[in-house]
Amino acid sequence: MKKVFVLFLGMTLGLLASSYKIKIRGVKMGEIETLQTLKSDYLKAKASNFTVRLILGEDNFVLYANQKPDIKDAVYKEDKTLMLYAVKEAMDHHPKEHIKESGINRRMELRCSGLQCQFNFTYKGKLRGKGYIIFDENQELLLFKDDISTLEISKI
Repeated sequence: MKKVFVLFLGMTLGLLASSYKIKIRGVKMGEIETLQTLKSDYLKAKASNFTVRLILGEDNFVLYANQKPDIKDAVYKEDKTLMLYAVKEAMDHHPKEHIKESGINRRMELRCSGLQCQFNFTYKGKLRGKGYIIFDENQELLLFKDDISTLEISKI
């Protein structure tokens, strides 16, 4: 029983200890302290420099999927491209093929093979997101990259 507890604690602390940087169009926007918030369908990033904080007007920015979380000093952006869902689904289930439809016009396709997943997001039949997700051998996220919106989340 002790071994199971120690293993669980180590895995939890390992996941919590990982930090990620978020870039948009090659510009570092901030740092994500943990991916544990994906369980609540949002990611919170701390603005990385003065210029980003000045543009945002707040210290943090939050990308959320279903319900807006209550976080002070944050700018909120709803995830309309199902990006959070793709990352969460890839991390939790690593599906060979998965299709998620949201509403009438949104569709996300996720295909995983080995340590990499590919995704496509279409809105009203037009491609709006396309990229890949890479994991290490422990199934921990190393890189999320959307080639169309030029969003990148990578492990520090």
